[in-house]
Amino acid sequence: MQHDTVYIAATDESSVEHIESLLDSLSYSVSFFKDEQSLVQTSVTNQPRFLLIDHNLEGVRDNGYQVALDYANAHPETIIIALTSGPTDMLNRIRAAKSGASGLLTFEPTASELHSYLDDEFEFLNRQINVLVVDDSPTDGFSACRHLKKQGFNAEHVESPYEVLDACTRFLPDIIVTDFWMPECNGQELVQALRMDRRFSSLPIIYLSSETDKTRQLNAMARGADEFLMKPVDPEYLGRTIENRVQRARKLRLLSERDSMSGLLNHAASLDALRFEMDTCANNLTLAVLDLDHFKQVNDNYGHHVGDQVIRSFSALLKRNLGKNAIAGRHGGEEFIVIFRDTPMEDAYLALDRLRRLFCTLEHRSVEGESFTVSFSAGVVEYDGISQDLIHYADSALYEAKREGRNRVTRTKITIPTASAV
Repeated sequence: MQHDTVYIAATDESSVEHIESLLDSLSYSVSFFKDEQSLVQTSVTNQPRFLLIDHNLEGVRDNGYQVALDYANAHPETIIIALTSGPTDMLNRIRAAKSGASGLLTFEPTASELHSYLDDEFEFLNRQINVLVVDDSPTDGFSACRHLKKQGFNAEHVESPYEVLDACTRFLPDIIVTDFWMPECNGQELVQALRMDRRFSSLPIIYLSSETDKTRQLNAMARGADEFLMKPVDPEYLGRTIENRVQRARKLRLLSERDSMSGLLNHAASLDALRFEMDTCANNLTLAVLDLDHFKQVNDNYGHHVGDQVIRSFSALLKRNLGKNAIAGRHGGEEFIVIFRDTPMEDAYLALDRLRRLFCTLEHRSVEGESFTVSFSAGVVEYDGISQDLIHYADSALYEAKREGRNRVTRTKITIPTASAV
């Protein structure tokens, strides 16, 4: 599975030039196929993450919807999006759904419309699951980790409840599997103590115990656990339970931490991420504050609906073009922040300037079909390991970029006044 690869199957390549251009701006690898045979042959050895398919594709059945259905049955992990030159009404949506498609787009979608189907947070939802096993028995803990690792989990064992907080901070588990009865404290007390830390208030926790008293089980779960499994537990059943709990927790986390319009971290989650990186970074932490230029005019001239599309398009470019060391968030309105981990300021500046040049050429369209472009300005600062208000310094650099004419990225350095200067 090639996670950044998009296949486009259409009878006429010129009809998908706009989509290909948008995908290129979002840094996807695109391959075009003009018929079913070439698509199927290539997919035998190179399966894409996404397939965009013309509903009139020339195939064995001369029906793109049937080609899509056959492809979905052969490659269930590929996300299929149907393309139509007609209306995207309920009739055609149902036809697309019956063909196995997850979405239906015209051949002239906006960047935000296209990215809404491609941005499925695949890496976050499907990354390896970290399981922290808490059990005072070295033998039981070792056995549990061994079974979990065989199923593809990344598992770590601690024997003492007093080790759990440090292990959570270091190991960042997606879920805790803990014995209920332990010499130092019981599972209920362990969960209560861990939930005192806001970082782990929603971390899934499963009890493993020979406790048969249902009232005691329910009372223990009322204190913050998610599941109570009776020992001995079938390893495969435990594995499936862990997967289900973690997947639901990850989806809920996306909903709670993401801005609903942009898909980026929301204001609160962005600040939490910045504080965490400032507390834990070794060096080369860089922060940027970005602002869309003259955005009020976009809303005034074209309406807030079109302005929202611009924000979604810009957010998609941020997510797709800044790399894995960058954390992007919507700070509010048309303002965004980007946290660059392990990235010197000069490298962050170059990455943002490349994005600036790309974004200011990206065409947006009004409801009436009028094309227009939007630019952004940015201020960049590198953390000195001491100062706490990085956003203040990045904001100052942003205002300088605005004063200098906008559509530019400005760097600044943190300067702390000396005693003689005060």
